Order: sequence, then structure tokens, then C-alpha cells
Amino acid sequence: MRLHQDPQYRRLPVSQRSIGRQVSLWLAADHLLVVDVAGFIERYRRYRLEDLRAVVVRPTRTGRVVALVLGGLLLAACALLGLVLVLVAREGFSPATVPFLVVAAIPAVLLLVATLVSLLRISTGDVVLVTTAHEGRIPGISQLATARRVAEILASEIAQPPGAMPDRTPEDVG
Repeated sequence: MRLHQDPQYRRLPVSQRSIGRQVSLWLAADHLLVVDVAGFIERYRRYRLEDLRAVVVRPTRTGRVVALVLGGLLLAACALLGLVLVLVAREGFSPATVPFLVVAAIPAVLLLVATLVSLLRISTGDVVLVTTAHEGRIPGISQLATARRVAEILASEIAQPPGAMPDRTPEDVG
């Protein structure tokens, strides 16, 4: 399906990509189309704007859990690095100890960077669309800021009467 060529649809600037998965949101005059592509499988979910009763933004614990796991691994890597440094201090520094230092330092540095990035992106959340028939989570949205942006865009679209021209162009939305 070539939605970008269809003038009926306007792509919302909140698309999410991850390894092997891409989610994009497309807005038409009367509905929202959620396109979820995972590998060779495409899923399309259509929500009629007139059926939407609520757009719920929920904070999630995913960011904290990832930060805790990475922090634990970082602690273990630092303990390994400390052990290697103690052994080097006891035995004396020699060219033979360099590989041990490198093997111990690389995971510690990589885990430190991953933990810091995780802590900076700790605000995770998702969006749930509540209709008259059911509730549906929009897949692929993991950051709380992105979830709030989706909710704001949809709330402004729902508030407009059907068939009304938007006050902004698609470029203004992002």
C-alpha cells in the first residue's frame, strides 16, 4: 500500500522504528490508520475518529527496568575491572596484563554508555485509543514524549468537525 502517494492520507510525524519493526500513523479526514510492519508481516488497524472516546497516555516502567538491568550489568563489569586492576597491582604491570585490562574495560565502558543513555530516556509510555467497541494500544510507541505528542495531535483532530479543513499544514504538525 502506498499511503504516501494517496492525497487522502497525511502521515503523522510520530513514526517509530526499531530492529525489524516500523510503525507509522496515517490520518485521513475520518479515520486514523496504524501501519505496523514487522519483517514481512504488515498489520493495518483503522480507528474511525468519530468512534474515539478517549486517547489515553500511560506511563510505563520499561525504562526503569532496562536502566536497572543495565545498572546491574555495569556493576558486575566494574567489579570484574576492579578485580583485574587488583591482580595487576599485586603482580605488577607487564605487557601480558594489557589484554586482561582491555577485556575487562571494554564491557564496563559499553555498559556505562548504555546505562547513561537508558537513564536519559527513562520516561517511557504508550498510547491507548478507547473506542465505543474496544481499547487498542498503538504499537511501537515507547517514549512518553512521543505518546503525548500523538495524543495532542489526535485530540486536535477529534475536536474538529468532520470535513473541516485543518488549521495547519502537515509540515506544521511536527
